[in-house]
This record gives sequence, structure tokens and C-alpha cells, in this order.
Amino acid sequence: VVYLPFGYSAMGHLLNYWMGIEAVAFATVDFREALRETVDSVNANLLELVDLCCTSPAQVVIMGDNISGDVQVTGEGGNEIRIEAIKRVRHRDSNEARRLLQQLRVEMVQIGGRVEVRTLYPRRNEGAGERNISARVDYVITVPTAATVAVKTISGNAGVANVNGEVRAETVSGDVAVT
Repeated sequence: VVYLPFGYSAMGHLLNYWMGIEAVAFATVDFREALRETVDSVNANLLELVDLCCTSPAQVVIMGDNISGDVQVTGEGGNEIRIEAIKRVRHRDSNEARRLLQQLRVEMVQIGGRVEVRTLYPRRNEGAGERNISARVDYVITVPTAATVAVKTISGNAGVANVNGEVRAETVSGDVAVT
């Protein structure tokens, strides 16, 4: 069994685990070359882990950083992976809400037997009054029962049911249920 720390890129690791936003901001100015070498090195290591994972005969589903929304993964017979994403945006201006909904994207990449799902949130333009937007994506994912699953959400529930492969589920603010 291989544990893969997917979900964050090298820059994400620096921001979220190792240095924090302020220290990374200073490092981009003060230690630009050292920061670039570190990011390149960590990314190379992560790619080696991806290659190792992709050569495995097991099916793998990786649910990357979903900042806001629930993720429910259910194992079923067969060898098909189905992903349903429900996007929601709230904003006081309905035209702006439609624009933000179009910018809220779900990205899925398949490499061999691995499927990676990411939520790409719209950037906020605080100078234009976009401070009070609310965006979330809820996922309902069906995988083969033998699949390996990694789920990560920041503000939402993570649930995995009827999966016999390796399961990793985490959330910062929400419930985790694995049955």
C-alpha cells in the first residue's frame, strides 16, 4: 500500500503545511531561486509517486482540494467510475451569480486507472464588491468496490461507503464517515 499525498501541489504544501502565506510571499522576493528549486524538487517527487500509482493495477480515485462542499463516494460492482458534481453559487446580484457559476469549474483528469478530480473556484475581485460570494460543489462519486479512494474537503462532509480498497478521507470542518 502506497500513501500518496495528493491534493496539494508543491506550492500548496509550502502555503498550507510548511511556511504559511506570509512567509511564502516574503520568500518569493527574498529567496526566489531557492524557492523555485524547492518547488521543482517537490513537484518531481510528487510526479514519481503519480507514476508509481499509475503503474499499479488498482483503480484509484483522488478527490483533491474541494474547499466547500460535500463528497460522497460509494462502491458498486463493475469497473466504471461515475462522477456527479452539483455546483452552487450565491451572490446578492443574480447576474454576478451566473458569471461566478460559469467560472466555478470541475476538472477531471484520467491517467491509466487513476482519476483526479479538482474544484477550481472563481477568483474574488474584492475591489469590485465580490467579498460576499458563496460557492460550493457537492460530489456524488461511484467507483468499483476494489478502488483506492482519497477524499479531501476543507468545509464539507466526506463520506465513503462500500469501498474495499485503501481509503483516505479528511476534512477540516465537517464530518468524515467511512462504512
